[in-house]
Amino acid sequence: MKTKVGDLYGKLKKLDYTKIVAFMTKEGTAKNHSHAVFYIDALLQWLAAMQYADKDKCYVMVDDNMDDAHHAFILNTRFYLPFCDEHFGGYVHHTPLDRGMKPDSVLMEGIDYTLCFLDEMYGQDLHPTLRALVERNTKSPIPIEQIICFHQCWEKTRKLGEAKVA
Repeated sequence: MKTKVGDLYGKLKKLDYTKIVAFMTKEGTAKNHSHAVFYIDALLQWLAAMQYADKDKCYVMVDDNMDDAHHAFILNTRFYLPFCDEHFGGYVHHTPLDRGMKPDSVLMEGIDYTLCFLDEMYGQDLHPTLRALVERNTKSPIPIEQIICFHQCWEKTRKLGEAKVA
């Protein structure tokens, strides 16, 4: 595991996600406690790597269960806003894919870039969900239609309380 990404991931893993887990199981986006914890862990790896991803690349999410975990984070605003501020320097947007937003070539490159970057950052410690996506994409490219959301890494958001510049 690469040092900076691994350090951030280790820091994120130490936080208390009890409310997020409870929300996911109550809402039915996770079958049970273990399922919620499993996908939150995959999301944490994705988020930690995103912080160090190439700012000129499109960083994408292609797993529904991780997306459900991300939704649970976002809906728990009292947790998510300070979490983003402290660990990412500002709010991490969840931008659902609209095919007109980016050219297909950029989106396909985003899938390859994201999965290769995750594999490079975590190596043998890559989460099983992410490992399965890497292997699947190696055998046959994951289609654009499977992109759930993307994060343009160069897109920095102001911290909470900062005035928006007009």
